[in-house]
Amino acid sequence: MDDSIQPILLQEDGVIDLSGKNLGIISDRIVRVNALLNTIKRHLGDKREWLNEGFECEMLAPGGIWQKGRIRLQLEFHPEQPNELFDSCQQIEASQNH
Repeated sequence: MDDSIQPILLQEDGVIDLSGKNLGIISDRIVRVNALLNTIKRHLGDKREWLNEGFECEMLAPGGIWQKGRIRLQLEFHPEQPNELFDSCQQIEASQNH
C-alpha cells in the first residue's frame, strides 16, 4: 500500500465489490457500504456506538502530553493508485457540503 495516496472515507451510499473475499460476516459479492456498516454494527453488539460516537479515551503521543478525546471506528478505502478524476469529484462534493 502506497502511504503517499490519501485514503478515502467510504460514504454510506457507496457500493463496494468484495469478490473473492471471505469476511466471515457478509456473503454478498457486491454490497452497499451502509449494508456492510449495519452488518458490522450487528457483530459489534452493544459496542456499535464505536462507529458513530466512538468511546472516550486518553492518548499519549511520543514526546507529547496526554490528551483526552474519542476513538471512532470508520471504513476507509485505500486506492492502489491515485485517481485524479475521483479526487476532483470528492473536492467538488466537499465544497457543496460546506
